[in-house]
Amino acid sequence: MPSRLVIISDVHLDGPGPRADLFRRAIAKAVELNPSSVVLLGDTVSTGKPEEYALALDIVKPVRLLIRSLPGNHELLSGTINDFRKTWLVEPATLDLIDNLPVMRFNSAVAGQKEEEYFGRVTPDQLRLLDALLCARPTLPAILFSHHPLSGTVRRSDESQYAIENSQPIRDRLAAHAAPAVFFSGHTHCQSIARFDRLTTVGCPPLGFWPHAFVVADIDGSTVRYQTHRMIDSVEQSSDPEAVNETYRTASEGAPADREGVISLDE
Repeated sequence: MPSRLVIISDVHLDGPGPRADLFRRAIAKAVELNPSSVVLLGDTVSTGKPEEYALALDIVKPVRLLIRSLPGNHELLSGTINDFRKTWLVEPATLDLIDNLPVMRFNSAVAGQKEEEYFGRVTPDQLRLLDALLCARPTLPAILFSHHPLSGTVRRSDESQYAIENSQPIRDRLAAHAAPAVFFSGHTHCQSIARFDRLTTVGCPPLGFWPHAFVVADIDGSTVRYQTHRMIDSVEQSSDPEAVNETYRTASEGAPADREGVISLDE
């Protein structure tokens, strides 16, 4: 049996209302899908206030033991990384295994950013964690998660503020690794996939904005099968004011290959 991940990004939970309703429906769908884990890919809450975290914890109760959470930039608008840590009872950057494959969840959130700043950054300690992970499994494919994407990979990641600003050290390490790597990210609000030699990057869709979707990834050791699950069917159902714009919707949805496909983990 493959390991099934439900990957939910950019909920921007801001209290009772449309986003909370979408999040509840997504969690209910996740229960039906019977995943081995539910990855919250950052910006789960809108500002990091205690009441937002309390609502998030209430919504995820049915899958609480399956939650693997990462911070995004929005968690630090009013909150701190310690607020994140206390809410989810997890360190913001962690190592793990999926089907014996090495896994790292990065903390790309940056404390103290100005209002117009929302880029990501990883610390030297996280790079050392990545080194240890890849060294421990030198011939096995790596699975990585980050709120912010690697620069110059998925759609919009080449724009200012939309990527990890010090992406190159991560890319250098993955390029030197003897096996493929898959890097899941959010933040851009655009679903897309980009392939670079042995590195595949997956930009996950936002739940709180169009196309109001999440990704299911089935990992069996040799492949990652990914599929998008939409939570609404029409613009009229969307709470995203930009959804009336067709160009915006097209960019957010991506192409068919961005929404469903297979990633090989073989050389």
